[in-house]
Amino acid sequence: MSDDRSQLVELVSAIVKNHLGLQNDIAATTDLKQCGLDSITFIQIVVDIETSLAITFADSDLISDRMGTIDQIVTCIR
Repeated sequence: MSDDRSQLVELVSAIVKNHLGLQNDIAATTDLKQCGLDSITFIQIVVDIETSLAITFADSDLISDRMGTIDQIVTCIR
């Protein structure tokens, strides 16, 4: 995994953990719905990532099934 990708995974993981109120690390391939992700929290996570990275996700990516894991979110960023 490249350093850039590793840094993105760390940032996204921290944001997701914060919004889901989790203490333990989440595997990058874990289905976030199993961790309690709902539609409101999904949007909050998206906005937080966009703000933190000064990016805008494509509208076509703003579907929780396309961004259901940390890996998928990072792929959408790149």
